[in-house]
Amino acid sequence: MGANIREQALALCNRDIRLQLDVVNVHLLSKENKKALKEYKLLEEKMAELKKHLITLYADGKQKKFKVEIHQKPEPRRKDSFWFDGHVATVTNGKTTVNIVALGRIDVFFNPNESSMTNDDARKEARKRGYTDKKLTNICKHDGFSNSNWFTFEVFIYGEATMNEHTDINFNDAIAYAKSLLNNL
Repeated sequence: MGANIREQALALCNRDIRLQLDVVNVHLLSKENKKALKEYKLLEEKMAELKKHLITLYADGKQKKFKVEIHQKPEPRRKDSFWFDGHVATVTNGKTTVNIVALGRIDVFFNPNESSMTNDDARKEARKRGYTDKKLTNICKHDGFSNSNWFTFEVFIYGEATMNEHTDINFNDAIAYAKSLLNNL
């Protein structure tokens, strides 16, 4: 259905573009340069608008429906993988599933003169100190992270598992990345 809509849209576009180009050509031939330039700019604007519509039509035809299950709800201003542990979310589309899992060992020094804290203890301490994603970057200034975790994407297609790791993204980007994986499979 999406391909049929796309073909119809392209046929209409090609007809309209040919007509507009004929008008521009007539103006150029009759030495009405100013009017021809105006027509050309108008045509460029129409083509840009048309391109947006075609992209939307194509994306709507290609877009798949997703089911997103959130297993660990992010806290406000805490979407970095640091705040999560284990199975975070599942995004499915038909027979394909992507599990988003926070993996890795957190080992952090909140201040250079303090001892390091790991995993849940580090998360609890960060919450106690009022840390957010923005404040986590302050730890990097004194090289306080000796290790951190990341989001891993477990992709299951027809029951066969593969792994696709992706680091340095937040919760929202992880959900979007999982959808992108499903869209491209």
